[in-house]
Amino acid sequence: MIPTIAYGYQSSSSTVQTTTTYNSTTSITPTYSDATIYPDLWADVYTPTVSYTSAASLTQSDGSIGTLSIPSLDIYMSVYDGETLDNMTKGVAHFSDTSSWDGNIGLCGHNRGATYVIGDIKDLELGDIIQYTTSLGTRTYAVSLVTTISETNWSYLNATSDNRITLITCVENQSELRWCVQAVEIT
Repeated sequence: MIPTIAYGYQSSSSTVQTTTTYNSTTSITPTYSDATIYPDLWADVYTPTVSYTSAASLTQSDGSIGTLSIPSLDIYMSVYDGETLDNMTKGVAHFSDTSSWDGNIGLCGHNRGATYVIGDIKDLELGDIIQYTTSLGTRTYAVSLVTTISETNWSYLNATSDNRITLITCVENQSELRWCVQAVEIT
């Protein structure tokens, strides 16, 4: 079993180092001061690396950081950095603690009752296409998960070593639940 380390994760015996690479992309490598915590996993055998891209370098003239396209649902929206109500009134909001290009991109939006809504993500099927475009290019993802999660379950937003996109919205009339869709990059 290999532990999953979320971006910015720290425990009393670990630290997270970040190293800037290209295009404002940061590789995050956990290092442990006490190798006895995970002697078989961490020592010199395995050090997971996940990617994180800051949204700061992606901001466009309209204030967005990119666009989200889900052709099967006729969803075409701008993406704004920061999971605020203001951003969700303009389009889809980006969870600022998640990457904005490499790794796991976390986005959220209103379920209903607003101009821009993504409530229909519950109707996505495995394999449906999601596209995400920024100044760095366009990535295409295939839906791999459609599920409901607890309103307090943020584990699907953890940093990943693969490129994926995670969409979250409320479940109608069930305030304790959220729809969660994940899609992995295919091209």
